[in-house]
Amino acid sequence: MRWLIYGLGGGLGHAVRCASLAGALEELGVHSRVLCSDASAPVARSLFHDVVGLGREEHPNREALRRRVEQELHGRDLLLLDTFPRGILSELEVEGRGAPRFLLTRLVAAPDARLYGEAGWAELGLRGVVDIEPNLGWLPGPALRCGPVARRLARPHLTPEPDVEIALKSAAARERTLRLLRRLPEVRWRTLVAPQLVEGFTARILVGAAGYNLSYELAGAGIWHIALPARRTLDDQARRARQLGALVQSPEAFERRLRALLDATPRPADVVLDHGAFARELIDYVASRTR
Repeated sequence: MRWLIYGLGGGLGHAVRCASLAGALEELGVHSRVLCSDASAPVARSLFHDVVGLGREEHPNREALRRRVEQELHGRDLLLLDTFPRGILSELEVEGRGAPRFLLTRLVAAPDARLYGEAGWAELGLRGVVDIEPNLGWLPGPALRCGPVARRLARPHLTPEPDVEIALKSAAARERTLRLLRRLPEVRWRTLVAPQLVEGFTARILVGAAGYNLSYELAGAGIWHIALPARRTLDDQARRARQLGALVQSPEAFERRLRALLDATPRPADVVLDHGAFARELIDYVASRTR
């Protein structure tokens, strides 16, 4: 089997998830190629060897991107979309051409009702749908419910070990967090950049947004999460953070939670699905839908 995995949902998380899944699939005999943005490709290549980056001349150019996807599909048995339905630009609207298509999807703020049934899947050019965030109960209908899925991360060793790590894209949110931490000189902290997010976490507490990968990797690793959800058009980070008990909604709540967690016992690790188990379920599902 030869699959093309399209991981272009707009952020690094899609590329990391696709590369992790591709590695697990390869161990089971499915030879995959990951297609993601040039910006995310170096990190994805640190996790999986066959990663192709898309340049700016192809994305967000809808027609160029569509041609490139069709080119990469040559000789492939299946297109696996880890993105929002039809791609973030509706660039995959070609009906009835190429390999069968399956969608991996997680919480969507306003889901397309066509995802709720097989007739709608056919309209979207999909052979099957996999909900990788079934714990939020957001997607009715016959989709395969499988997840949440997270990498098993080794904890890098730092001396001295920080109490808090900060993983925030928003400069304003990062500065608010640093102002609070500077008032607590006894607290050791460090900020993280993208490659460090892929390597793992060392602190007992992480301050970050509530993206899918970060939220469930922290849950699986037993690391306390103080979630400052990013405002996104297509997903709902606040709902995810609330469900996981990590949401803070004011500076006062942030400070209270940080002070409480500094004295807390370790977070109990939640059960999350690793990519190996996910790959096995996915292969079985694809086989059942393509006979």
